[in-house]
Amino acid sequence: MDAVGNDLVWLGDPANQGRHHEDRLMGRILCSEERRFVETAGEPHRTLWSLWAAKEAAYKAYVRTRPGSVFSPIAYRVVAGSEPCVWHAGAPVPLVWDHGPDWVHALVGHNPREIVPRVESSFSPEKASEDLRALAVRIFGEAGWPPGTIEGRPPLFWVDGRPTALAFSLSHDGPYLAVAFRSTPFRSA
Repeated sequence: MDAVGNDLVWLGDPANQGRHHEDRLMGRILCSEERRFVETAGEPHRTLWSLWAAKEAAYKAYVRTRPGSVFSPIAYRVVAGSEPCVWHAGAPVPLVWDHGPDWVHALVGHNPREIVPRVESSFSPEKASEDLRALAVRIFGEAGWPPGTIEGRPPLFWVDGRPTALAFSLSHDGPYLAVAFRSTPFRSA
């Protein structure tokens, strides 16, 4: 899969606290194996949101290749271990996690270790979407892409009024922004 997916979860969000104790939520988003993984984890709170981030990231990559797909977290199965992946539609998608003191970040896509991730603090959470798009444009420029804009859902990177083939994903939660992209040479789509 050439598509890139990433998702960031701020662990400090009060709405996320203690959710690993909610049987109804756990049953809606996790399979029995994932539930056991959370229940036996040393940090169940962080583990739950790591699994959630992986599922969201996989969905973001999947919807790039199948627009209009609907997200059903239980349809994505996270397999942790030496080669983590997310299974969906009968196929595994490689997965890499990154963790900060109060956040978790998941990346998915073909050769996820070749995906360039960036997590930064947002100085104005009320403008997180706008700040995130500006951050992405800046990061793409640092990687050699010409100036452009990010438009649409799912977002595309546009240069000179045309969409490019840049594979990327955006995420934000609370005070954090995350951009992930596959560093490839500039070309129009």
